[in-house]
Amino acid sequence: MKKLVHLIIFLFFTQLFSISQNCPNADFSQGNFNNWQGFTGFYGNPFQTPGIVPGRHTIITTQGNDPNACGAVQMIPPGANFSCRLGNANTGAEAEAIRYTLTVDPSNALFVYQYAVVMEDPGHSPSEQPTFDLRVLNQSNQVIDPTCGQYSVYAGMPGSNFQNCGGVTYQNWRTVGLNLTPYMGQTITLEFFTRDCSLGGHYGYAYIAAFCRPLMLDVTYCPGDNSALIEAPLGFGHYSWSTGQSGPNVSSIVIPNPQMFQQVSVTMTSVISNQCQVTLNTNLTPTIPTAQFTFNPACPNQATPFTDQSFTNNNVPINQWQWNFGDGNTSNQQNPQHTYANTGNYTVELIVTTQNGCRDTVQLNVNTLPGPQANFDVTDVCFGVPADFTDQSTSGNANPIQSWQWDFGDGSPINNQQNPTHTYTTANTYNVTLSVTNSDGCTDSETAPVIIYDKPNANYTFTSQCEGTPITFTDQS
Repeated sequence: MKKLVHLIIFLFFTQLFSISQNCPNADFSQGNFNNWQGFTGFYGNPFQTPGIVPGRHTIITTQGNDPNACGAVQMIPPGANFSCRLGNANTGAEAEAIRYTLTVDPSNALFVYQYAVVMEDPGHSPSEQPTFDLRVLNQSNQVIDPTCGQYSVYAGMPGSNFQNCGGVTYQNWRTVGLNLTPYMGQTITLEFFTRDCSLGGHYGYAYIAAFCRPLMLDVTYCPGDNSALIEAPLGFGHYSWSTGQSGPNVSSIVIPNPQMFQQVSVTMTSVISNQCQVTLNTNLTPTIPTAQFTFNPACPNQATPFTDQSFTNNNVPINQWQWNFGDGNTSNQQNPQHTYANTGNYTVELIVTTQNGCRDTVQLNVNTLPGPQANFDVTDVCFGVPADFTDQSTSGNANPIQSWQWDFGDGSPINNQQNPTHTYTTANTYNVTLSVTNSDGCTDSETAPVIIYDKPNANYTFTSQCEGTPITFTDQS
């Protein structure tokens, strides 16, 4: 099984770029060179000096047309949002390189890169022309395969579909895929480098974008379907299906009235060499998703966490979740949290959809925990006289109140007794708050004004009289 696949079709490329998480920042989507190594050098050694050099290694974040290719080359490929420009329009036999290292597993067994090149074509010999090169190295820094593990193009190379723009030749976006399955579990390194002409007077640079995905057939076949859609990775030079269809653009087929476990295979051939082939197989089974979830009951006005535990029978990913929480609210998150305003039971529905469009639905009754009702009473007193506070809060017998927090509103410390007393030092109206918590951890608070009265100021006057004469006392309180 060979290693290099040359992809040439850009149809549905947006879908393919969505799978780049299996090789982080291979697509430069972080807007930087994280996970990449940069180098600069000269024609004979592009890897002479390590380091990213601004202007020679450039992240492209805004779409535009290359100014040296008559506006025919976009700087970011269709379906992507970022690219790297390797090199520039300076001369002087400069060379630039970047490296990406990954450990091969089933999620990244197909590494795909796109490139576009812009090169002056002075008509030198091939060994002196500006070039763009790729090498795939094993752990011993050896090219993995002399036919399929390396690729090189020089300015004006015959058969490479170069276009002319004055003295500049350009090659618009092309796509190359690397079949890495023979290196499962191994660490490999991909090297890209550009070189000006070796004589120093003409430039060459390239734009690069990349992603990876599993090397497998995508099957769209749900229970009850009367046909199955089989899709191979896009862009191979030629497809030959076991069903008889073949051709350069036959990357997908439809199987009418599919039979359980029906075998389908395709052999895909690179456009750069008939020796670079890969064969993929599948046994047709419908994708059966099973929607299910768990939840942790919470108190009213506290978040109830929901955990998706849905799965499929054949590991086809679920990529869409539709939640209806039964109170008029919805969510598209996989594991949402939802806050119910009131105690009660709610019918929660989850609809899951797989990557290939198969769906399943589940409904569960979700209960919120009953919360307490905070309430209290207080005796009328004057300042300086202890006030008696009486807890009148309620909660269910199964979840009794276990803690109390009294805030008397005068800056004094929180009191945790159920029925406390408190002495105010001045007359005023105080906002008193009682917070209660029951055995389920649910809380409630009640705030009410408490009036503390002023003490009367007793005073009186009288006139002195002789013995036997009435004395008059006058209240002046």
